[in-house]
Amino acid sequence: MDKCLTLYAQTNVPDAVLCLNGIFLKKLPLSTPVLVPVHECVANGKNHIQLGRLCSGEWLARQDIWFDVRLELVKLRQGQWVQPKVLDQFRWAEPAGKLVRGTSYFERELQLPLSFPRWQFLDLSRFESTAHTQPVQDLLVQLALELVQRKKKEFSARFSHRNHELAMAYGVSPVELAAQLDAVFEQHAGFALENYLPDLSELAVFAAKGGTTGFPMRADGSPFLHLPGLPDSVHVPLQVAVVEGRAVVVK
Repeated sequence: MDKCLTLYAQTNVPDAVLCLNGIFLKKLPLSTPVLVPVHECVANGKNHIQLGRLCSGEWLARQDIWFDVRLELVKLRQGQWVQPKVLDQFRWAEPAGKLVRGTSYFERELQLPLSFPRWQFLDLSRFESTAHTQPVQDLLVQLALELVQRKKKEFSARFSHRNHELAMAYGVSPVELAAQLDAVFEQHAGFALENYLPDLSELAVFAAKGGTTGFPMRADGSPFLHLPGLPDSVHVPLQVAVVEGRAVVVK
């Protein structure tokens, strides 16, 4: 890929999350800038940047609140990334005293004059947090058990939608993508179940307004599924859709 789209964001809103086209990108640390690659979340033409909330109750802003965003395009030339081109930037601000309800603070539409791969999961049915949490929980348990029992074939099959999307977008072989996943499996499989999943009562599935995917996470906003291993352990930021009542990994 010879270009990369990145989103810079910063806010002083507590418990805020950054979303693009209904896809959870990152929980935003308070008043700390983050830079997120987003070329695997964009659509040609209209796109929607959203600032959401982890909690759905009412919240009263006791100070002025703000949200800064900058969208940048970075291109690869002769093997080197060149100076980013700013495609759009803006600041959303509200005075102290604003009462926020629900899980959405702010949304803005962007029109991108760019051509990126079309991600099929953006066209799936809307993700419903209440109705779809159980299929997501079932998927997480199955993934963890397959890691414990070293069932590589079954584990890899659960990523077939994700592999198909990436293969179509980047012109790579699904076999190559599956081999990369097998290498990850070998590094992290074989531990006890509690190393992969915390108590399931801690599971929350965040779904942005209008989004087709859910993000399984813990109370602090970190990914729910954990892969222990040496030398490194990782938290896996899964994007999950529900197709015909079954949860599948799409990103």
